[in-house]
Amino acid sequence: MTIKDYKTFLNSLPEEFDNFEITHREYTDITDNELNAQEVLVYSVHIDETQKLACNMHQQSYELYQEFVNNATK
Repeated sequence: MTIKDYKTFLNSLPEEFDNFEITHREYTDITDNELNAQEVLVYSVHIDETQKLACNMHQQSYELYQEFVNNATK
């Protein structure tokens, strides 16, 4: 999915979804007819221009990235 595709999708959503939280969900397995998943809130988005990627990050990942960037600029 490209950012353009994502924008199109987001812009197609009705306004009543505006206050929904954005998460990242990974389905892990099926147990006893239950679909199991792990979910984390999306805290930030990092644009990696070198790789041409938009990377959703949860809070702990964002803080670790910020620590790395701050140490790299010292």
